[in-house]
Amino acid sequence: MMSIKKEKGLTNEELRERLEELIGEIDTIIERLEIDEEHQPLRLLGLKASYDLMNQIYTTLATIALAVA
Repeated sequence: MMSIKKEKGLTNEELRERLEELIGEIDTIIERLEIDEEHQPLRLLGLKASYDLMNQIYTTLATIALAVA
């Protein structure tokens, strides 16, 4: 943080304002991603790719790998 302050010649208040701006932008991105997930979810073979589905796929692949080995 100090190196940024020295390089750019920013005061603590300017750094705080910039950080708050960046946090606001990140919050906006998170909100958009959550909306996209609800309205246009990722689909695998026509099924909504939820964490449960992904865990089932991983478990199945691991079981098959162990059975074959």
